[in-house]
Amino acid sequence: MKFTDEEDFREYLESVDRVLFYGAGGMGRNLYFYLKRHEWERKLPFFIVTTKNTETFCGIPVRDVSSLDEEERKIQVVIATRQNFHEGIRRSLSDERVRNVHVLSEELLNEMERLANQFYRFDFETCRKRHEIWGQRKQRAWEIWSQARA
Repeated sequence: MKFTDEEDFREYLESVDRVLFYGAGGMGRNLYFYLKRHEWERKLPFFIVTTKNTETFCGIPVRDVSSLDEEERKIQVVIATRQNFHEGIRRSLSDERVRNVHVLSEELLNEMERLANQFYRFDFETCRKRHEIWGQRKQRAWEIWSQARA
């Protein structure tokens, strides 16, 4: 299913007990803040990605698609990326037998970003700290790599 307006997406989220967001990046953050704004964050047990490079994102666990069990593969999935990645992600999810996949139109993705930016101002401190820690780890990795090359 493709959602094109916020009202339809909100009604969908109201109707499900659990939902997974594919993607732990900017759009995943935007959709998470949308859930949080409506007090639905408990509907998101974890984010899924093809290749996991972090344990958590905005305090929510991140899991590889390949690690899902049969029950988890039945949970509704919303692709939380820009549209140019959707086709490859759909193939990846299909290969892993994940069938209940939904996307948002580009206009709705833009609207989610606008709404998240409004909400984000109120939850800035938590994500700022996480981003700061991530930056420190990245800097340390760069230092180790530079020393190894010297």
